[in-house]
Amino acid sequence: TRIELSDILVIVFLAPLLLVSCASNPQRMTGAALDGDVAALDGCLRPGSPDINTSVPVEKSQKSCPGESSLTPLQAASCAGHAAIVKKLLDNKADPNLATSTGKTPLAFALNNGKEDVVRLLVQGGAKPDTVDAGGNTALLIAAKRGNLPLAEFLLKNGASAHARNRDGETALMLASDARMAKLLLDAGSDPMQKNNRGESAIQIGARSGDAGTAGLFRELLGKLRSEVDEELAAG
Repeated sequence: TRIELSDILVIVFLAPLLLVSCASNPQRMTGAALDGDVAALDGCLRPGSPDINTSVPVEKSQKSCPGESSLTPLQAASCAGHAAIVKKLLDNKADPNLATSTGKTPLAFALNNGKEDVVRLLVQGGAKPDTVDAGGNTALLIAAKRGNLPLAEFLLKNGASAHARNRDGETALMLASDARMAKLLLDAGSDPMQKNNRGESAIQIGARSGDAGTAGLFRELLGKLRSEVDEELAAG
């Protein structure tokens, strides 16, 4: 039987459509989330369906969230930074704390990729602000290190701990990029005497900071603490 050229063209044209139609609903949802396609996502959403929290295989070479092999729709949207998709998924009961097989949550994806608007949406949608990344860093530690004061303020107002430590024993105060950040964290109750795994306290680290304002703030604090100790010894 001869295969006509017209038959081949029809097959070539229809093949992508057939692949899409054969894709499962979770696959279509995650694909829409990666692409930022709100209309396509709307066509897949089913009230009360577990599909919204189903992880599906994705190509590691895809550009929106490279290196990942399996994602839920919310993980995909958070990694790609599509805020409108993230909000729609959260409104439809997507789990903001569901982690990948490698331990990455939507919040970790958004933080690592610098998607601050997505970070805020996730926290407001129920993401635990003290979720850690591979290095044990919470969102507050990352914000402190990057000098993102508005984000640090937002996180503290939404339950982030000023006492959390990463795998090196560092607190957000130890990572504070400038004096304003350090003061915010001190006012939130961060302990300047807390030590990291190398035995260095936040006050020691801050006092030798390359930022003049930060160094001045911690040296002043250190002077006050020494005066208080001297007064206690004199009184005793």
